[in-house]
Amino acid sequence: MFSRGATPGKVRTWCYDEELEDFTADATMLDLWVLDQLGTLFQDAAQNATLDAELRDGKVVFFLHLLGLDTTGHSYRPHSKEYMHNIAVVDAVVRDAEKLVSDFYDPDNTRTPIIAWGKGIRGPLPDVDSSSHDEYSLPWDLGHLYRRDVEQADIAALMSTLIGINWPVNSVGVLPDVDPTRPGYLASAELEKTQAHAALVNAQVKSADFVLKSPTENKEPRSFWSNIESSMVQLKGAQSLKYKPYSPLESTSGAVPIRVAALAEIDKMLNDGLFEEARLASVALIAKALEGLQYLQTYDRVSIRMIVILAYTGWAAYASLYIFRPQIATAPLVTTAISSTILVGIFGYLSLQQSPWTFYSYVIFPWYFWSQIIIYTVFPVRNFLLSRTVDKTENLTSILLAGSNMILQGSISTYIICSARPKDLHLRNSFIVQLLFIAAAMGITASSITSLQAKNGLSIVNQVSGWHPSPSSRILSLFLGLGVCFVILSISVEGLFYTSLVGTLFLWVEVEAMLRGVSDKPKPDSTSYNFQVDDLRIAIFFLFFVQTAFFGTGNVASISSFYLEPVYRLVPIFNPFLMASLLIFKIIAPYVMLSVFFSALNSRLGLPPFSLFLVAVTLTDVMTITFFLNVTDTGSWLEIGQSITFFVIASLLLVWSAGICVIGEYLMADVLAASKVKED
Repeated sequence: MFSRGATPGKVRTWCYDEELEDFTADATMLDLWVLDQLGTLFQDAAQNATLDAELRDGKVVFFLHLLGLDTTGHSYRPHSKEYMHNIAVVDAVVRDAEKLVSDFYDPDNTRTPIIAWGKGIRGPLPDVDSSSHDEYSLPWDLGHLYRRDVEQADIAALMSTLIGINWPVNSVGVLPDVDPTRPGYLASAELEKTQAHAALVNAQVKSADFVLKSPTENKEPRSFWSNIESSMVQLKGAQSLKYKPYSPLESTSGAVPIRVAALAEIDKMLNDGLFEEARLASVALIAKALEGLQYLQTYDRVSIRMIVILAYTGWAAYASLYIFRPQIATAPLVTTAISSTILVGIFGYLSLQQSPWTFYSYVIFPWYFWSQIIIYTVFPVRNFLLSRTVDKTENLTSILLAGSNMILQGSISTYIICSARPKDLHLRNSFIVQLLFIAAAMGITASSITSLQAKNGLSIVNQVSGWHPSPSSRILSLFLGLGVCFVILSISVEGLFYTSLVGTLFLWVEVEAMLRGVSDKPKPDSTSYNFQVDDLRIAIFFLFFVQTAFFGTGNVASISSFYLEPVYRLVPIFNPFLMASLLIFKIIAPYVMLSVFFSALNSRLGLPPFSLFLVAVTLTDVMTITFFLNVTDTGSWLEIGQSITFFVIASLLLVWSAGICVIGEYLMADVLAASKVKED
């Protein structure tokens, strides 16, 4: 993963074969393999002068990926004896790796610069009254030593300073030694001077990062700092029609920018020996630069948020048109022309802004939804829509053509498969029987259509031959069919969850039907939908079952808790795509049952397809917008990741719910139609 995108020859990697990632074997061998490769590398260097020189060159970093713990944790869980044994193996690997490095590099470069100890880092400082400690660190019995915390992003700045390399691109880290009011980490003969110069470098880096992202186009004096800045791409200024500069760092009067003057002032302080003042000035400039980076990073946030909010609210409003159908008539063509002109105007504005292509896709959704809403709420078109039938006319030719196509494709596939297995007569015969069933179904269907169109009635032979299972039979067959797969992929109580979920869904359908006062027979087709308050309850229950079906087979506290043990029974060797496919199938199985029950409920209540789903969509949009506004880019990685994850899951829930309804309507379409025909 480090060699991809790197300069050719810059990174060397050693990897074991995928076959070694066997979840049923002892995973400690993976960690021992890494240690063996490190030892082999040093042994080869003793006999290869070129390799020895490369290893002893500066800025060499070793990265040992010990995957055994991860593999053992997935296989046996973190509290197992196998995992504890793997931890002991990792301890031994680290100890042996440290000895190998020390033996090879001794007496130089044997102390790694890290937070706790190493070359260039000061020793511990006393803390008489333990004022730097809290309830978390007091039990460590280190209250007599000063506790100096460091932000995660600051570690990169500290390591870059210690080993003397360029600071990482896009790093927002601040060297702990910049602030003179708190102890730092560096140790040097001229500590104050070293810290002051490091603070200046930190300020230069943050200022350069700001300029790199800044759209300023002002002609700045050719000072030392502006020579660096003038070579950077001024992207935002070329894109923004009315860009407002960040005043704490930029100059709006055409004079020298504030950041340039501040850097020059800090440099003068260093020359005058005012090291503490230089550090204080660096702290202030770095803080402004970080605020400026946040300003540039979020410059378009308001407009993007407005677009997204308009898209979600437009979706909800558009869906409500099918819940609360207004009395509308035909909309004039001028309305379509106006909405199209608005879209072209928006695209033109984005083009002048040189906005990314994603902005165009963002705008299309709110434009479409709101243009439709305006048309349907301002101009009456309801009578026109209801006057047009959505039913397909019966076409025997199309039916027979589709059946012939099935037989043709099935015959070709049967020939190919049976040619590869000529001795498997049972397989060949089963395919032939299924093809004969299709041919028989074509004949029965043609006879039934001809008889009904001639108004001769339907003979008892055709009725018996064309008999189709009831909705309950279809649901039962799906339940039993998926149950077999669920048993294979279960680790503990997933099978009980599956049966409990199906039983609950069955009772839900029956209870809703009883509350609505309908029989157990499907109602005739309905082309319109009249909203009822009870539909909110049904929609909320549907969303609840969507959540339950997903987390029911895992852990409601974590999406990553879907265990892999059942997958090992089928795929013991690490194969991420196949393993993920099996896990996804296990997750989808409960949704299939939810989809068919939801479709059956729509039919029992005599509602048009997707009508209840549209009610659920309207409710879900509100939740999605809430999560969207809570997305943050500050705080820990956990807080940032959680805020993004919640919004993504809520957004995917909309698409996933729609897919559930489509699956249910597809699986139940024929049986529901057949049941309605019999009822008629």
